Amino acid sequence: MRCALRFIESTCDIAVISDDGDFLFQHSLALPNTYSALLNSIFDVLKAQDPSGRAKFVGVSLSGDYTSQTERLYCPSIPLIDGQNLKADLQAALNREVFIASHAHMLVKSASQLPEFKSNTNIFSLYLDDEICAGQFVNQALVTGVNGLAGNWGHICLPWPVEFELEDRDCACGRSGCLCLFVSRAALSREYLFLSERELTAEAIFAQAEQGDIVAESAVQVFEDRLARGLAMAINLIDPEVILLSGRMSLPKRLLVNLPRKWPGYVRGGAQATKLAVFANSTEAMREHCLRGAASL
Repeated sequence: MRCALRFIESTCDIAVISDDGDFLFQHSLALPNTYSALLNSIFDVLKAQDPSGRAKFVGVSLSGDYTSQTERLYCPSIPLIDGQNLKADLQAALNREVFIASHAHMLVKSASQLPEFKSNTNIFSLYLDDEICAGQFVNQALVTGVNGLAGNWGHICLPWPVEFELEDRDCACGRSGCLCLFVSRAALSREYLFLSERELTAEAIFAQAEQGDIVAESAVQVFEDRLARGLAMAINLIDPEVILLSGRMSLPKRLLVNLPRKWPGYVRGGAQATKLAVFANSTEAMREHCLRGAASL
């Protein structure tokens, strides 16, 4: 039996999962006002569900990264835990071993256990939502890196930029031109605002494009080109068998057709052997697979 946590927006999902992969308990905890209250709330929930402490391990899924060198979490989308030593604090509060990785890592770990992906030895996972993160699974092992930074794809500069494309693209990480500024939900909304002087959500922009709106279609095509370039860079570096897309920005079916069509301009041979798939294609499925991945580490 193992425990799993998933931090997203203003919520911490908590699950207790059996060794057979069955969900024994699930709960969504609204994030409290203070960090200490958060630790206490998680302790109370897990203590009630596992009073004997049988689950010795807690996996934590979030849109950020933790490095052992700084012992601090980088997760600007959730200010309550950003900059905290979440691993050490959770271990002290819960008296259990804690492992922290991104949503993309947890999703690729969960996917690797499914029959359709079990035979793949090199899988690249990309989580596209309000935040952007990536993960890699190679030879039946999750790749996190010696610094804990493997999969920090969202904070690599947009490759092959055209003139003026990187202007006014300052990132919260302190650099500029990061990929997360071009392929997130906010990025697509910003592109549409620039073209139309109107504000729409990313989902509404995709819907408008589907209905033939020329401006929305233009914004989506720019988004697709930038995402294709970012994925082409990943293919050039690690040459995965499968690329898994997840998160709300991955759901439009057109991406599975349009992205590979753009790769030949950036990848030698066109990356024809690399498969592209959408994984966990609903909010509930993403939640479940993040928790399953976190519990199976």
